[in-house]
Amino acid sequence: MRSDTGELSVCLAGAIADPYVMWSAAGREVFAWEVARVRDGAVLGRRRLFEGSMRVDDVPHKFKVYDVDGDGRSELTVIVPVERPQHDQAMDHESGEVGFILEVADLHEQFSATRRHVMRAEDVGGSESTAETVWLARDVDGDGHADLQVRETSRLTDIAADDQPPAAPRSSARTTVCTYEPGADVWRCPEALGRQLLVASG
Repeated sequence: MRSDTGELSVCLAGAIADPYVMWSAAGREVFAWEVARVRDGAVLGRRRLFEGSMRVDDVPHKFKVYDVDGDGRSELTVIVPVERPQHDQAMDHESGEVGFILEVADLHEQFSATRRHVMRAEDVGGSESTAETVWLARDVDGDGHADLQVRETSRLTDIAADDQPPAAPRSSARTTVCTYEPGADVWRCPEALGRQLLVASG
């Protein structure tokens, strides 16, 4: 997908991340997500957002360009799907979505979070954990720039063995406000929420 601003295009695409290392772990092609600034077919800048994600045909993703922080310049908001590569004998499955806000002019990262994370481990029994992180742009401190109100909700469900009764799921929620810093052109978060997939990706 792309958004046009005059002659400049900002594009999101999948790219081979490291086929030599990841092929044995995944058993199929592994892609990374990249964004690029393009003018008249020439790439002016490129940034890799996330490595090690599995490409799935026709997966939904979100791609918007608008002034999020109120500084008069456009930001790029990208949310892309992720599926962790696994060894053939793995009994767990990890997937979700990761989100980024970047400055269109130079593609530096202003904010990132795991939008959705699902981890399912199965053996005789097992468990499934889910987490969702949402953020809302709103000027909390009255400085004329939008801050990000971030909320993470988590749920853990035990998968009972055949001869065991199911246990009640356990839920929790955390919230924080990430304030915008005009000098650095980033949002600073006092508490790190929504880091599940991003921490693991390095």
